[in-house]
Amino acid sequence: MAALERDSVVLRETEFLGRSVFEVIRRLTVDEATVGIIRVGLSMDEVRTIEERMQRRLVVMTIVFAILSLVIAAFILLSRNIRIVSGEFARHQMMTAAILEQMQDAVITLDSAGIVTIMNGRAEELFGCPSSAAIGRPLASLTDTRLTILLPFLQGDRTAFETELETDNAAPSRRSLLVDRSETRTVEGKPETVTFVIKDLTEMKRLQQEMQRKEKMTALGELASGVAHEIRNPLNAISMIVQRFEREFTPKKGVREYAELTGVLKSESSRINGIIQQFLGFARPKPVRKRSVRFDEFTGYTAAVFRSQADQQNVRFTVDAADGECAMDDEQMTQAVLNLLQNALDATPAGGEIRLAMQYHADAARIIVSDSGTGIPQELKQRVFDLYFTTKSSGTGMGLAIVQQIVLQHGGSISVGDRPGGGSEFRIDLPLV
Repeated sequence: MAALERDSVVLRETEFLGRSVFEVIRRLTVDEATVGIIRVGLSMDEVRTIEERMQRRLVVMTIVFAILSLVIAAFILLSRNIRIVSGEFARHQMMTAAILEQMQDAVITLDSAGIVTIMNGRAEELFGCPSSAAIGRPLASLTDTRLTILLPFLQGDRTAFETELETDNAAPSRRSLLVDRSETRTVEGKPETVTFVIKDLTEMKRLQQEMQRKEKMTALGELASGVAHEIRNPLNAISMIVQRFEREFTPKKGVREYAELTGVLKSESSRINGIIQQFLGFARPKPVRKRSVRFDEFTGYTAAVFRSQADQQNVRFTVDAADGECAMDDEQMTQAVLNLLQNALDATPAGGEIRLAMQYHADAARIIVSDSGTGIPQELKQRVFDLYFTTKSSGTGMGLAIVQQIVLQHGGSISVGDRPGGGSEFRIDLPLV
């Protein structure tokens, strides 16, 4: 045996009584003589059991580590995706917010409980209510704001409405609105949100009315031109005959009455001729010759012409001009403003006030003529610029029509509203260049 041949320990795995054992063999020596061998055997069953157990644990740990690796990888991937989605969501939110803020229409959204969740800048401006004061509150609780005009539109099947809104912080004071309502519902069919998109139709309607007035004025002006020519010829003949009567004929009786009648004929012929001149001037307006005019220069000259009339009627006249200038035909614009001032004076009782102001408004120069008189009824405001329309017993109905014509020739616009505290306010907006 190998153990007897060498003086070393022999390790081996062998079979003993049908069992696998691990055996340690060493030669036994006494006085340098080999007397035998020592064999120590250890059953391998426990070792095999421990080995199998370790193998199982190793497999389990491998699986656990593999699962943990997958979970960690999935978590990393999920976190990355969440960051990407969150970034995209934030970007879309910013884009949506920017679009809402840039919209010319007001947008207001309510949840199923009627609480305001979205309100853009145009809605703040139109309804005079900051979004910070409205978002998070029920619409029905905002009784101190103009948002309550939307309450009647919360229910019903109609999706589009036209209504009017009274404002106190902008001109015109009455605005025409188109309200468009849309709903979103849950999968169960229950209301989830209600969104109002409110379009301000005031400017569009004003432009439509202005175009209609312009077309009407053009047609009436052409008619007036034709009629004026037809009237002027016989009128000139009448005037010449009256003048001949005055020079060449002296009645034997009723000299005084004769003189009075011929005088009336002359004065009335002259008055009719003046009206005809107005008609012709309206039908063939003078071309506009613009030049750069300072605000204070224009208001100062106009005020100097008008102030004495206001003083005679004991009406306080104030002038306010900002530091600026715009392009205008100052002769024709002075005629237009003096016409407005004369109308204001006719409507203002003694002790009242008339104000002339000129200032910047957006990208225009605004001329304001306001008075503390009786004001203009709402139903007449749309007609005051119509040719031949007048509420005065001695008026011709051409004054404001001519004023509007001059303003339109300048590429501007004119509107009428109520003066805060009572009275009327006319606003002329002219382009700066």
